[in-house]
Amino acid sequence: MSSKTVFFVDIDGTLVGADFFLNEEVIQAAKEYQKSMGRLVLCTGRSVYGTKHIADKLGVSAPAILYNGAVIYDFCQEKILWKRPLDRGIMEIIRRIYKERPEVCIEIFTEERIYRIRTNWMVENRGVPEERGILYPEIPQIKEDILKITLIADHSAELKECRGYFNGGFSFEFSGRHFAEIVREGCGKHIAAKELIKYAKLNPEVIFAAGNGQNDMELLRQSDYAFVPVTAEEKVRQVADYLIDSPKECGMKKAFETAAACRAVPE
Repeated sequence: MSSKTVFFVDIDGTLVGADFFLNEEVIQAAKEYQKSMGRLVLCTGRSVYGTKHIADKLGVSAPAILYNGAVIYDFCQEKILWKRPLDRGIMEIIRRIYKERPEVCIEIFTEERIYRIRTNWMVENRGVPEERGILYPEIPQIKEDILKITLIADHSAELKECRGYFNGGFSFEFSGRHFAEIVREGCGKHIAAKELIKYAKLNPEVIFAAGNGQNDMELLRQSDYAFVPVTAEEKVRQVADYLIDSPKECGMKKAFETAAACRAVPE
């Protein structure tokens, strides 16, 4: 038997809901999919710190796509295999947003830590607990590579107004109604997925993808079978081949079972 499929899976809003709970039925279905020789790739805007416990629970051995497609990370080797950091000019934009948009929380992700500049209700109550980072009262001096910027606002309109700050050289995408992800232009989950397939020499016959955010849409379009939770925004649901239940209702259990059923093709 040989591996014929790869499943790229988003985490927040897809595997887990607002309570960040990963259901045991979903865990077992993911493990059964991998036993059938499928490759499971976590594909998320999360950092290494926010993803490791999910990878451990699911028994994932394939490298993961992190920081909204800016990094490919191997949890088995505990190292970055591929990365595309932001240009240092991003800091001037961050200073402008900090000064002109006091309602927006800014998170700066580097390889070593997460810098959280200001806070608000949304990040305190809906942000990934492992990624709340150190709260800084002002913009710190950062010497490490900057992999991703996340902007968080209590109202989505406030984030939409921030898009105009990022013209040329950056990718600005929404991972949720209140979370915007900024990475280097030419990055993204779909681009990192192609890099991973090439790097790991996976050569899958079938590609599955599951996600709920606007930052998942291109990868969903490029997959052979796209699974989208019914709780996703309408524009994301429109690119789905299969609508699945919400994370609370264990929607990914059915998705993994469907993928496993068309796995394991004899040589």
